[in-house]
Parts: sequence; C-alpha cells; structure tokens
Amino acid sequence: MRLSEEQSTSIENRDMSTFAAWVLEVGNGHVPMNSIEIYIDFPYKLHEDSYLEQRAILAPRNDDVDHINLQMLDMLPGETKTYFSADSATTDRTEPWGLERRTIRASIITRTNKGEINCIPRIIMSPSTNKWPFILNKRQFPLKLAFAMTINKSQGQTLSKVGIFLPKPVFTHGQLYVALSRATSRARVKILLSKKEHTRNIVFKELFQAL
Repeated sequence: MRLSEEQSTSIENRDMSTFAAWVLEVGNGHVPMNSIEIYIDFPYKLHEDSYLEQRAILAPRNDDVDHINLQMLDMLPGETKTYFSADSATTDRTEPWGLERRTIRASIITRTNKGEINCIPRIIMSPSTNKWPFILNKRQFPLKLAFAMTINKSQGQTLSKVGIFLPKPVFTHGQLYVALSRATSRARVKILLSKKEHTRNIVFKELFQAL
C-alpha cells in the first residue's frame, strides 16, 4: 500500500487509512468478499496517456486476461491490421503510433521513459529446452495487450482505478490482497464476480502464526 501524498486532505488521508485497514483484514483472511466500470468511457479517451496509465483490470488467470483484452481490442476504432508470426526450424542447437510492415512505432506512457517513441521490431524466440532433434524458432512482435493483466503481473503498481474480474476465485495465498491494494481507496476498486455474492479468499494463516 502507498499512503503518502504530499497534498492529501484530512478526508483523503482518513479514507486511505480506512481502506488500508480493510485491505489488511482481507489479507489476514478476516473479511469475506462480496461491476466493472474501469474503461466505461474508453472510446472517448483512447489517446489520453494518463487515462490508460492509471487503470487496469486484474484477473487471476491468463485465459480471463486474454478474454478481456480481446473485448477491449474490439472497441478500438479504425481498421484491423493482423501480424502473423513466422515459424522456422534449424538443426543448429504501449499505444501504437504506427503499424509498419516490419516494425511498430509505439509511445511509452509510463515510468521514466514516458513520452519516448520506440520502434519495436519482430524478434526471433527459441525455447530454452527442447525435446525434438531440431530447434523451433518463432519470429514475432514481443507485445501483449495490457488493458487487463494478471494479478501477479500487477505487483508493485499503484493505479487510480482497478477492476478485479473473478469468474473463478483466486488460487493462491495473498492474491486477493495484492489485487485490492493496487488502488488507494475502496471507492476506486470494482469487483465483478460470476453469479455469486462472495468469493473465496485464500490465506494460509499458519504463515502468520509462524512470525
């Protein structure tokens, strides 16, 4: 949790402190958890870096993340451009600015390099281990949609709006706590469950007893 803001009002500080206490109770397994409006005005703010930088939808599993990202992709205006990967075998052991034939020009919208324009080429990827008598090389762009991401991937980030998509419950200790603590207040978190009012929270209380 990040609770320090130089110009926070007393009300904001109280809200953040209350939220921090609630998240800690969830992390300790004391609070049951009981929809997603994170990108509700997405088509109108597509080109606002701060809008995209400060929000994300989190889910425990990669298949749910991929499903959400494809839905977001369908909301983008303009024509669709498909890039195919190229596979070959050998016996030797961000926001896009331009979609070129061999490169993608993209603007960085977060961290220290924010605002820089980079050209991303296709790269060749090979498995580190192989069970075949040849090496399979795959040439593709090293990009992944990030409107949604896994909860584990979100660790270390602070967001202004967080959606948590739980068609199935979390599956490991502390995962729900990590998702909830990406925001700084309870009002900034939206949770979507699958036809249920509660979700299971996994907490190994034996870990706390050992401390």
